[in-house]
Amino acid sequence: MISRRILPPAAPSKILPIVIGLVIALGHVPTAAAQSQAIDGTIEGFVRGQDGQPVAGVAVKATNVQRGYERTVTSDTAGRYFIPLLPPGDYVIAASKQ
Repeated sequence: MISRRILPPAAPSKILPIVIGLVIALGHVPTAAAQSQAIDGTIEGFVRGQDGQPVAGVAVKATNVQRGYERTVTSDTAGRYFIPLLPPGDYVIAASKQ
């Protein structure tokens, strides 16, 4: 059972300074406290041919050396690849076109 205590409304002149004080106080809270700590990383880059032109459709595989964890993505039409949310560690990158 939830009980609530209802208080009579305070005069507006007493509430306004309190509200303004809270807004000012909350506005100065350090933003670092609201940020989370990232525990993952991203590998990104471009696949280019010998002529320097982008190559689409290339399978790019990132392998975590310590854990053997693998993630494979495919390069887009601009040759770009993006491998997000990787656990920390050392990676070997391999590319292959079929």
